Amino acid sequence: MIRLNLLPHRELRKAQQVRQFYVAITFVLLGALIFAFGGFQYLDELIANQNRRNDYLQSNIDMLKKQIKDIDGLKQERASLLARKQVVEKLQISRSEVVQLLDQLTRLTPEGIYLTSVKQSDNRIDLSGMTQSNARVSTFIRNIENSTFLVSPRLIEIKKSGDAKLNEFSMSAEIKREPDDQTTALKGK
Repeated sequence: MIRLNLLPHRELRKAQQVRQFYVAITFVLLGALIFAFGGFQYLDELIANQNRRNDYLQSNIDMLKKQIKDIDGLKQERASLLARKQVVEKLQISRSEVVQLLDQLTRLTPEGIYLTSVKQSDNRIDLSGMTQSNARVSTFIRNIENSTFLVSPRLIEIKKSGDAKLNEFSMSAEIKREPDDQTTALKGK
């Protein structure tokens, strides 16, 4: 007996192929979604990692900025202390300078000259006095020029006073100061 298969085998195969196609599409889409999700997660992790690194760097930058401000404050404080130190050193030097000035004026003033006023402003000395003759003022100026303590004498004026025997004079000179090596070295820093 001949068997005839009247079942629609082509349609069954076609339906099976369609099912296989849909299953394959589903697996491909599912794989693509998993791959996309994994890629997204990976990129998200990279971004988060970079953000953490940026935050770490920013916190260190902020800390360094604070340290720089502290260092600037310390530099200003150091400069202030150095300025105070220089003032104190200057006062120490000028303390003995007055004694030296009076001693030098006593030694340099020839007989016949009487000093009536001695004014000091910084390293300039203004002298006023009375003299018996102009020659004694010239001697006084030469003595100052030869001095190691006073320099640059300048005669301002000589005039007759109320007393016919005496003349009034006024002059100026400068105190010779040696530059302080430490002060110069500190200014250079």
